[in-house]
Amino acid sequence: MLKLILNIKFVIGLAVVIIVGVGSYAFFQSGNKDSSLVVVKRDTIKEEVRMTGKVISTHSANLGFEMSGKVKQVVRSVGDKVYQGDTLAILDTTDAEIQLRQAEATVLADKAAYLDIKQGTRLESLAVSESKLKSAESSLVDAISQLGDKIRESYTKADNAIHNKVDQFLINPNSPSPSISFSVTDPQLEADIKNGRREIESDIETLKGYYLKTWHDESVLSDSNDAKIALIHVTAFLNNIALAVNNLTSSSELSATTIATYQSDVSTARSDIDSIRAGILTVEEKVRSARNAVSVAQNDLALLKAGSTENAIAVAFAKFQQSEAASDKIRAEINKSYLRSPIKGVVTKMDIEKGEVVNSQTTIASVIGDEGYEIEFYIPEVDIGRVALGNTVRVTLDAYLKDQFMGKLVYIDPAETIIDGVVNFKGTVVLDNDDGRLKSGLTANLYVLSFSKDNVLVVPDYAVSESENGSFVALSVNGKPVKTPVELGFRSAEGFVEIVSGLSEGDSVYNLNAKDDNGNPIITL
Repeated sequence: MLKLILNIKFVIGLAVVIIVGVGSYAFFQSGNKDSSLVVVKRDTIKEEVRMTGKVISTHSANLGFEMSGKVKQVVRSVGDKVYQGDTLAILDTTDAEIQLRQAEATVLADKAAYLDIKQGTRLESLAVSESKLKSAESSLVDAISQLGDKIRESYTKADNAIHNKVDQFLINPNSPSPSISFSVTDPQLEADIKNGRREIESDIETLKGYYLKTWHDESVLSDSNDAKIALIHVTAFLNNIALAVNNLTSSSELSATTIATYQSDVSTARSDIDSIRAGILTVEEKVRSARNAVSVAQNDLALLKAGSTENAIAVAFAKFQQSEAASDKIRAEINKSYLRSPIKGVVTKMDIEKGEVVNSQTTIASVIGDEGYEIEFYIPEVDIGRVALGNTVRVTLDAYLKDQFMGKLVYIDPAETIIDGVVNFKGTVVLDNDDGRLKSGLTANLYVLSFSKDNVLVVPDYAVSESENGSFVALSVNGKPVKTPVELGFRSAEGFVEIVSGLSEGDSVYNLNAKDDNGNPIITL
């Protein structure tokens, strides 16, 4: 690609040189019958730095959703024209919309409660609040009862797991020195099982102590915590037993059927203990929730009984505002499910499909603006000193070679960009005469005017001979060449040189490159 750009640049440069050469030849030959002569005239001498760039949109945007989710609808496709605010794609918001309806219902309830408190306590409100408190207290009693049932059940599960499922293959399990009826190859595991069996009996006794107990208050939470600790010990012991029986192999003393029975019984025991532990955790949470509900109901009733004080009204209003804020937050989240174009332009990328799951902040769409363009280019390190911000720039486009655009150099990146091992600097040109034909991606040929000097004497550089002895021209005096020293000034890249002294406007000098019919130079200095 770089070679192609360089070749294009060379061809364009060559064409410009030829055009400039032909123009300068016609300019300096005007008024001379001898084609080997050129006339010294006043003109503007300038230098242009040539580069190749690309038209880009002044406004563009790479877009992604602010939240993750599943794509519900892709509204726009690549190539579609869009306006600012147009929707490009939508995420599925079914769950959020359900939450919004619930939040809006809460807003209505909190608003009604606020208005009631503001208007003053009514007997009907007191009755309702007292009813809510009784209901919450009843729910707490039920939850405490259920947790007590789980604690009692933990004893029956642990007792069955140890005394029925495990003790069947232990010898003297309740003695200080229990033993195992089969051989265990791991001495440490065997020791852990024996020690564990002696210690686990105290945990079962702890659970047994709760079997006949009835709870009426929240002390049940403390007892349930002790029960969970005992069950953890039982689980650890059963895990060791499982390691032992799962490694058994059939023999003359131990049949495969017996081994299978052992393994099944141990597996059942472990499952029972895990189940009751999970059940205790679930009901504990239920007790805590019920307790919180009672606390809320008590506070609400206390507020009603206290009457419509300023503080009570303020608290109710704050709660109403809080529920409104929660509702607004959900609406904001739903709004994030809409991917909208921030600018007017054309969709250039849409990398999602309906049903696809996308992550937040991942670029999935791009929009390029259709109003305003600029040209981006790279200038080599060797030319960076020849240009400056504000330089006038002539621009031709490969798409419109017959037309010329004008612009200004408005930006040069302070940091370098390495391209094929060469240091370059990125720059930006803004056009003065964008007539609506510009499109993003067009190749642009740039001619940056780095120097300009008006009303100076100029001659083509092929009319000047330079050596260590100085610079000379062949001045035409009475139709004959006279070697004349000159002082040179600025030299342009287009092949012109400024004459500071030694010549006057209207003088004629010889083309030192001119040759006769035999190919020999006409003039030699």
